[in-house]
Amino acid sequence: MNAIYPPDYTASLKYVNLAYESETETLHKLDSLYAGRDLVTSSMSKALSCGGNAQELLMAQLDNELDQLLLESLADERDIITVSPRTSSKDLLNLRQRYADNAKRADDWETEIYSDIHSYDFEAMGIEIKSVIDFLTLQFEVNRPTTRSHIKKYLTAKTGTRYYIKSDERDIEQSGKVFTIRVHDIRSKRDLKAIINCLKHYGVDYDSVKIARIEASLDFYNAKHKALLIALYKSLAYVESSNNQRVYKYKGEFQKVPKSPLELINKLDEGYCIGVNHRDAHTNYRSYNKTTDRGVNLPESEHRARTEVNCAVSELGVNDSLSNLPEIIQCAFNRLKFTRLGESATADDKKLYRQSVETFGKRTKEHYSRSRHKRNFNQAVVKNGELNKAISRKVSDLKRNFKE
Repeated sequence: MNAIYPPDYTASLKYVNLAYESETETLHKLDSLYAGRDLVTSSMSKALSCGGNAQELLMAQLDNELDQLLLESLADERDIITVSPRTSSKDLLNLRQRYADNAKRADDWETEIYSDIHSYDFEAMGIEIKSVIDFLTLQFEVNRPTTRSHIKKYLTAKTGTRYYIKSDERDIEQSGKVFTIRVHDIRSKRDLKAIINCLKHYGVDYDSVKIARIEASLDFYNAKHKALLIALYKSLAYVESSNNQRVYKYKGEFQKVPKSPLELINKLDEGYCIGVNHRDAHTNYRSYNKTTDRGVNLPESEHRARTEVNCAVSELGVNDSLSNLPEIIQCAFNRLKFTRLGESATADDKKLYRQSVETFGKRTKEHYSRSRHKRNFNQAVVKNGELNKAISRKVSDLKRNFKE
């Protein structure tokens, strides 16, 4: 189950204690049992007035939508069971099964609701966003022939960290003097200088280092439901050439992304990642629920939905010098923008968006809209201004850490 409070399919029958209890009351009790809420609290949340805060109002709206779906699903049920002291064991078992079926149905609907970006007010729901540089691939030239193993041994002795270093593939005519190093979890310019200072042993200075690739990530903490990752996948503004959408768990594995939110959430629960574009492409994307770090389980408070982009800096159209890192960071995060449905979206558009899984936010070839404005999204899709502004603030904070 993916809700914060998993349903208790074997809940005590003490909640069903009236001989003439209405089906609607039973459903409200089911909803409370399913969500782990106290019945009085549940009733109060549904009685919110305009004086409630934004988070309460949004959650009440989602609760009401779920209640309506439950009521609609019951319309086709003809076998009404009334509980009394004379109720047979068979009927009690049937009632328990109905509770279990409805709880499963409610869980499925909740997954569908939370796989839709339009169900989120990130600030009101307390979802915290962090921007991260996951790693940089740096290219540097030494002042004398050496081997990557010598450099690796020296850096390990000086820093206590084992870095991935290789001879640059383009270094055919430079006598083995050009190398690349991959550095992870860089939080500030100070972190970079600590590494470059060690490389001065080989004649490397900060301004001569180039950035070959950058992986930028967005982490979303405190989400109520794991289906947030699906909402992000569906709404991300992928580059125009994006293809090769897949789910995978191991290197070299390929499965098509399921078209149903319910099927995809099962894959995510099993530890699968979502990938877009080949890993060696100039731009590729990966989305997953991060619960471990370097093979160690993270505390639940550090679990988050992560969406990341890996870019070849040569394709960003900017100076690739390490001293230009703030601009490179900005260009990378420009490829982590999000979309939503616009006012022109029809009821069918909204239904398709909620019930299926597609790269709805993928950019298209630039064209003119009916109102003669330039666009690079499908007709029903627009930029998600509110979410993108929140992300931009986080990226600006990150960039400050790499300025003089």
